[in-house]
Amino acid sequence: MTVSDPVPPSLTECVQQLRTRNAQLLRIVDALIAVTVEHEAGLALRRETKQLPEKVMQPLFFLLQAVGASTNTIVKLSDSVGMHTRDCYPIARSVVETAVNVCYIMAQGEEMAERAMRHTRQMAYRDMERESRIGDSIIKIMSSQRPDPLVEKGLEVELNEFTTKRGGEKNWIDDNIDTRIRVVGEKLGSDVLLHLHFARFAVYRHSSEILHGTVFGAMYFLGLVPSSSGKQGVSGAQESIASQHMSILLATLMALYAVVEAFHSSYGFSSAFERAKTVIDSLQEIPYFNEQSSQQSSPSDHQS
Repeated sequence: MTVSDPVPPSLTECVQQLRTRNAQLLRIVDALIAVTVEHEAGLALRRETKQLPEKVMQPLFFLLQAVGASTNTIVKLSDSVGMHTRDCYPIARSVVETAVNVCYIMAQGEEMAERAMRHTRQMAYRDMERESRIGDSIIKIMSSQRPDPLVEKGLEVELNEFTTKRGGEKNWIDDNIDTRIRVVGEKLGSDVLLHLHFARFAVYRHSSEILHGTVFGAMYFLGLVPSSSGKQGVSGAQESIASQHMSILLATLMALYAVVEAFHSSYGFSSAFERAKTVIDSLQEIPYFNEQSSQQSSPSDHQS
């Protein structure tokens, strides 16, 4: 299968239109990154004067950088549709989950931001000495620069905070992704919840199968299971892949939009929100969505 295999023109155009809109929202996120470090490039994003909490902005800077970098990769991989679409799944999942964490930290405030940074510091320490054992195989690395946790201020307390009773490592937060999205909705509004929920639903399940290398994941991507294809043969597989690429781009688009919504809900970013909403509203201009809506309408819709 190659990228030259037939794909419905309307679906190809839809993918390109979604690619363009991702790039547009990405520019707004880039400006939000500037805001977190008080760079003048972010000044045009808000008319409000509410102070941004420094402790919250610190982890958000790094998370937004990650969201932007991975979205940019998706945009670059979307100049065409083909077998490389498979690799967009795990990247899109990273965008979605990182966007959820951005919104979650804003929803929970300084306490959660500080927890994220404490987790980061003790993880950085653990990362300087790691060991893996599988059967008789042992792999171990150790840095000569590893500090003494008894001497490094606060490190021992942070290590204890993220260590289980059995000596294992704890995640940075106990809440799973669905709980995090629910908490965000409770604090920042149902619209943010809806867009994060859609983004997670669009890619999370199948990206897991693809990342874990299951046969289902491989067959799903090729349109060889009932839920992923309505046609047979090479053309049917390529159309399925194009539809999946569209879903991936919609997922990243909704994740980016949720981030902008969360900034506006938390701190007042009306200019950024208005620009982002214009991008989202313009989805109605994409012919493919109008065609699909018309095809899926019931017979009663055409009766008077």
